[in-house]
Amino acid sequence: MLNEALPTTAAIALPMLAIAALVGTVVAVVPAAAQVQQRTLAPLPKTFAVGAVMEPKR
Repeated sequence: MLNEALPTTAAIALPMLAIAALVGTVVAVVPAAAQVQQRTLAPLPKTFAVGAVMEPKR
């Protein structure tokens, strides 16, 4: 059972981590390229993206 725990955990967490990393990178690069110093909205897109990935498919 322990041999299956790590792959199962990785399979569940990896999509959320990948989306959060991708969105976080885009959110960090776009303001830097535009030379905008506003950092208050940075967590919001990541939260929505991870929430969309976690939403159960119907």
